[in-house]
Amino acid sequence: SGITQKEYDVVVLAQELHQYILEKIEAANEGSMQSIMDAYNEYLYCKDCKVKLRSNNAGFFTTIKEVNDNGQLITEDVMERQFDFGTVQWLL
Repeated sequence: SGITQKEYDVVVLAQELHQYILEKIEAANEGSMQSIMDAYNEYLYCKDCKVKLRSNNAGFFTTIKEVNDNGQLITEDVMERQFDFGTVQWLL
């Protein structure tokens, strides 16, 4: 009932949700960490784009390259840089 004015069997919905979650877990277990990282980096925001960032109160332009297996943002300008999560700010 409610907004849709339809009635649902809660047990059936729970079973469907359970099956969906199990399928997603199985799919994740079958994929290698490298394939997951490759997919993540394929859709990385501003990948291969020059952006302005700030770290330690210094602003600079750099190119976003990837996120490594340790979760660090990798950028490149006059040198390759690595940033831990939360240590860099985007400047617009």
